[in-house]
Amino acid sequence: MSAQEALAARRVEFGLPPAGAPNDNATLSLLAMGGRAFEGINRGLQNPARAMTLDRVNAQTVTHAEADVVQQAIDAGLAGTVRRADMTIDRAPCTSCGKAGGLRSLARNLGVDELHVTWPGGQQTFTPTK
Repeated sequence: MSAQEALAARRVEFGLPPAGAPNDNATLSLLAMGGRAFEGINRGLQNPARAMTLDRVNAQTVTHAEADVVQQAIDAGLAGTVRRADMTIDRAPCTSCGKAGGLRSLARNLGVDELHVTWPGGQQTFTPTK
């Protein structure tokens, strides 16, 4: 099963509509790093909401599924242990995560040289902010 298929299956398990449907307000994510995998969802659908300790990440990104999986990896002690991490999300990055640098800030928090992000119809490698 591909990462995108796994995210679609998780949507069904959570009772969420397909990604991008008119009534969809969720984003799901997967992060593979250091031989481990983490699943995330945006903060509004977490119960309870995960405590965030991320440093210098914009206020929008910190509530997103991308930040959720990064926080889980940090909590697991993986920050700074590998040079590259691979993330899959079930929609294209929003402006806060993409153009405004949220994913670059998440790469810095992970301590990686590259955060490779794949979404339906696209992919991009993000380097950490300074």
